[in-house]
Amino acid sequence: MVLRVAQMHALYRMFDANGQLLYVGITGKLLNRLDQHAEKRWFPLVASITLEWFPKERDAREAERRAIAIEHPVYNIAGRLPPGTPVFDASPPWRPKRRRKGRTGPRMTSEFPEAARSRLMTFLADQDGITISHAAAELRVTKWVARVWLEQLRKEGAVRLDGRNRGARWRLAALPESDAS
Repeated sequence: MVLRVAQMHALYRMFDANGQLLYVGITGKLLNRLDQHAEKRWFPLVASITLEWFPKERDAREAERRAIAIEHPVYNIAGRLPPGTPVFDASPPWRPKRRRKGRTGPRMTSEFPEAARSRLMTFLADQDGITISHAAAELRVTKWVARVWLEQLRKEGAVRLDGRNRGARWRLAALPESDAS
């Protein structure tokens, strides 16, 4: 039992005396991580800590990402979204199926959400092209999912890819003539 708990990952939330969420994090070594936090200026404000345990780091990391995006802890900077920003779920339906012999690319098991499509198209319209990393950050999904969604839009003729490798930028395809005037 002790060995199993030692191999788990903790999602922790730190609250002040008024119950305000100060910080959300994950760790596989709780005491070491709390020692690191003890050096922070805000740590004396911590009045209580809650723990949620996960057997896999991947699950803990996803729970942390969602908690930061939705709960808006005061001292988490990375991963925080403005209030009201939708958080798209890129979980199980977006995992690739196992490849069959002769298959070269990943197979998707679901269409991408209309809300994500709309947000991506709006973001593309506001920018002079974006990278996979920018799209992933804007949609709060992995780079792989962002690439799959952009590729789908390219197949539909809505976007085009200019450049190669790291310099590649995704842009809206040419506007229809009725919009160009």
